[in-house]
Amino acid sequence: MKRFSILFIFALTILISCNVTRVLNLKHRKYYTERSIISSDTLTTLIQMVSYNVPHVIDEEFSYELIFKFIDTTAAKTKRILNLETDTAIIKTIYDIASVWNWEEETYSLRGKIEILEWKTDSITIKQNVIVDDKRRKDILKFKGKRTFTKYKNW
Repeated sequence: MKRFSILFIFALTILISCNVTRVLNLKHRKYYTERSIISSDTLTTLIQMVSYNVPHVIDEEFSYELIFKFIDTTAAKTKRILNLETDTAIIKTIYDIASVWNWEEETYSLRGKIEILEWKTDSITIKQNVIVDDKRRKDILKFKGKRTFTKYKNW
């Protein structure tokens, strides 16, 4: 019994010390919204934005942004499951926090994968499991879930 108590306290300590923000679940909290957009400048780009904004409050808003730029769309459609650390000839992934107060370039490491479930002309559905280690804020962010990105008018 004593051994079980020690193991339980150890496991609880580990869980408490690991501060992981599950970004894609934030949309269920007050003042958070989520947008999943396709942009097509020169490269097909998926933009995942989870934003915080309190109505009628100035300059508190910010957005977590995870951007997937497809360098080789043919290879991406063929391979379907892309490792974000090793498939850099196919996909480039960028993390950012957009805010009026954030002017510095982000320092982070990123790992994980995405699985392309469906690729249509005006929508792309992926299953993502991405972990971002935000070095500046000392925060771990997890982007996990299935999302459909759509073309956004006037973008």
